[in-house]
Amino acid sequence: MAAVYTTAWMHLFWRPEQPLLLAAGMFTGALIYGGIGIVLAAVLRSELAGFLAIMISSIDLLLQNPLINPDADSQVVRFLPAYGAVQTSVTAGGLPGVPSSCLLLGAGWAVGMAVLGMAAFAVRTRTHHPCTDQGSPASVEQAAPVP
Repeated sequence: MAAVYTTAWMHLFWRPEQPLLLAAGMFTGALIYGGIGIVLAAVLRSELAGFLAIMISSIDLLLQNPLINPDADSQVVRFLPAYGAVQTSVTAGGLPGVPSSCLLLGAGWAVGMAVLGMAAFAVRTRTHHPCTDQGSPASVEQAAPVP
């Protein structure tokens, strides 16, 4: 829904060449940062998770901005989480092609963050079964004499 909302707002001020591809890029970016948020929320137990999610997204997008970073086309930038989503959205703005490799890269980041988030959540919320040593309910029942 956020991708449709963002695309609609952008459409008020700018006419992209491929609005559906722009929505796909925005959707991919939302999934990536949502996955990062899930990972951070599963690992951290405070407001620090939200702060780190905002900082990660800000730094990620600032490093990709050629007006701020003169090395925005370096090989290191290609490993950032939102690189595929940003390239897809930029392509949708004025080019007729479909950057399938960028879409796959964004989808890979989104799936990877979702899997990592679910794994972290499973580890943090798993239940521990009581062992059968002395003091556990199972050993107390066995030790009680039968009348």
